[in-house]
Amino acid sequence: MPKALWFALGISLALMFLAALLAGPLARTEADKARMIPIQTNTVLPEPSPTPTATPPTARLQWWREGGLAGHCEHLEIDSLGQVYYAPCGEGPRFAQLTEKELETYFLYLAQYGSFGYSIQEDDSQASIRMHFTGRGSQPPPREKQAEIARWAERVFDRLMTAERRADMVAAARLDLATRLGISTDEISILSVKATIWPDACLGIQQPGLFCAQVQTPGYRILLGYKGQAFEYRTDMHGMVRAFPTLQPASP
Repeated sequence: MPKALWFALGISLALMFLAALLAGPLARTEADKARMIPIQTNTVLPEPSPTPTATPPTARLQWWREGGLAGHCEHLEIDSLGQVYYAPCGEGPRFAQLTEKELETYFLYLAQYGSFGYSIQEDDSQASIRMHFTGRGSQPPPREKQAEIARWAERVFDRLMTAERRADMVAAARLDLATRLGISTDEISILSVKATIWPDACLGIQQPGLFCAQVQTPGYRILLGYKGQAFEYRTDMHGMVRAFPTLQPASP
């Protein structure tokens, strides 16, 4: 083999040996650096701040009427904003608003009087009335004023339930007329709804063979309109709805 070839081969082997010697310390140095860097395996991230939620208004007046001749149970609740929740016990609460005058009276009670509890057994109806009131005043009112606030709450409840029953009976009358005419209830207008006293339990509508108790019966006279014609319905205060015969619609 020529001397030049042997010389080149010797130089290559020497360079490879030198590179191997240098690679070892460098590799150890990088490994040492890696060992020196702490590895955080249990890093705790900061918890996000909770989203603020609106605090529901506090109930300031809670009123119950239980027992009585019919054995009913009824509940009324008014919060600090004057919003009303009411219902017979065991049913889902209905939401309503106080009238302007009722709201003025309610806020006056809250400002003037401190907290108190009230209960009484009514002799005439045998109903038990209970109320819990949380006012902003410094002292609870005297007993007679507590009774006045309880009667006020009772009137609010009765007004709301009366309006609810009235709306339900108007809706029942519209549905009955729409069914008779074969049309949608949206096509029927409400001409008038008037409170009245019927002469008997049959709402003044006599039918052959039907006995009617001769007692005055409070209820409503409802006039519905369709294409220029009026249709009369009569109700009591407990859900009875009857069409007046002389205004029955003709067959389509």
